Amino acid sequence: MLWDRTQRLRNDLVRRKTGMEQSTFLLMLEELNVAEAQARDQDRRGKESKFSPEERVLILLKYYREYPTIFSLGTELG
Repeated sequence: MLWDRTQRLRNDLVRRKTGMEQSTFLLMLEELNVAEAQARDQDRRGKESKFSPEERVLILLKYYREYPTIFSLGTELG
């Protein structure tokens, strides 16, 4: 969904949308995957996220860059 559209953009447009270059985005994604792997070893509670790790990083960057309300993000992303 969100990641598919962003992945097709040129590198300069990815930077314009997220505020960082694609290589930095991929480093953030690697760190998220490492943190989630460590969390899987512990007792997990709650529902599984319906968003992929890539989409969760994009949502985080959108939130910090544009400061939308949580309601606005929820209605936009379902």
